[in-house]
Amino acid sequence: TTVADIKANGGGVNLAKETDKFLESTNGVAAFIGGLTPEEWKQYEGKTLTFSVTIEWKNWQTYGSNRVGWELAFHVGGQTIWDNDKSPHLWINNQADGSSGKKRISTTITVPENIDDAITGQTAYIQTHGDYFKISDLMVEEGTVAHTYSPAPSDLQNQFTQTKESIDGINTTINDPKTGLNAT
Repeated sequence: TTVADIKANGGGVNLAKETDKFLESTNGVAAFIGGLTPEEWKQYEGKTLTFSVTIEWKNWQTYGSNRVGWELAFHVGGQTIWDNDKSPHLWINNQADGSSGKKRISTTITVPENIDDAITGQTAYIQTHGDYFKISDLMVEEGTVAHTYSPAPSDLQNQFTQTKESIDGINTTINDPKTGLNAT
């Protein structure tokens, strides 16, 4: 990767938040697995973003809408924008009955201008049946290149803070005269 490539394609920084979440089930469910607030999306109006997720399945069975994925739709002027070039839709569908697999899929859009304070979706969903489905590793990045999944910097900071608090708690327990333990 060259410096020019990183500058032109966002360098693989995940803009989505709460990307440690995932949806794991057998059928007919939906869940939030990361994203941004409507206010946060506004800073990307007119910019090109690439969205990607990982989808796994075992023993796909055709049913209903027969698709599994993640999507969101921006609102502009009170209208929900479902156009594929203006709102990201990441899904797989019509897999062979009994099939199993794992795919990383991506799409690139230009975020519409003047988006409202509302969005629809930003949800992972399972609209078919099977033995197992998992939608995970949401990544939103500037530019047109989908990079290997990495957590959002804010997610890493949250994980670091939780780990530090856990270590601090253990340290307090070890050095508490009531426990009879001492770190020295």
